[in-house]
Amino acid sequence: STHGFSFQSFGPKALADHGYVGLVTVGKGSEHGPRMMEMTYTPDGDSDVHLVLLGKGVTFDTGGISIKGAEDMHLMVGDMAGAAAVLGAMEVIGRLRPRIKVTAVVFSAENKPGSKACRPGDIIRYKNGLSVHIENTDAEGRLLLADGLIRAGELQATHIVDVATLTGACARALGPSFTGVMGMNRKLVNAVTRAGGNHGESYWRLPLPVEYREMLKTPHADLNNVGGPKAGATTAALFLKEFVPGNTPWVHLDIAGTFWKSKPWKYYKEGPSGTAVKTLADLALRWKEHLG
Repeated sequence: STHGFSFQSFGPKALADHGYVGLVTVGKGSEHGPRMMEMTYTPDGDSDVHLVLLGKGVTFDTGGISIKGAEDMHLMVGDMAGAAAVLGAMEVIGRLRPRIKVTAVVFSAENKPGSKACRPGDIIRYKNGLSVHIENTDAEGRLLLADGLIRAGELQATHIVDVATLTGACARALGPSFTGVMGMNRKLVNAVTRAGGNHGESYWRLPLPVEYREMLKTPHADLNNVGGPKAGATTAALFLKEFVPGNTPWVHLDIAGTFWKSKPWKYYKEGPSGTAVKTLADLALRWKEHLG
């Protein structure tokens, strides 16, 4: 590659063989098979840090069998904005060469209501043993990211940041100019927020109370893939938390409100914003400054 990254890609068969059931399930309804792509930047010196960036790359999200309404569905071509953000950050990292090891993992699928698509009511079991009841096929991003978090563990991540256009709830709560940030590790949450603040990318921390885990209960599996009408951004993050490897510091960025500007804001033009690119690059480049 241009920057000397190592790279590998998993197609539909490799994903199935390796047990990445979330990605396989979400991509089943489309004639374009799902993919997982990884690129790794390795610094010149030794690094005891391995930052893994996870990007949701749904190339078009119809909602699947739980199909969305027609209004604004055309914007769902932007459901790959999380993947674009981590790839954009890797371009900066490749040029500016921070002192820590960074891997970007992108999960790409098209969520379509084809004859082979997954159905509401289907149950899948992940490689870590957790079973998930898919009540709503439009809550597909978390199914992909669950595999991503498992993969980050396999890659021996010391820190994980995921970026995803995950919930309408986050957009409704914070509007078009603040990205929701969630995580149990305050140090990493604060580092991400500071890194974004250096570049005019604004974050607002949303709570992750363990009591809300109750909302994901179902008699059919370990987890339901939706948590009901309340606190949707938080219950989505609590779903992801179940898949975080061990006690690895992890931060979840919900960019559903910020990936697209319907009108100019500060120095952002109308259209796709590239939100989180500068944040992630700054986090890697100033790692010691941010995390000591």
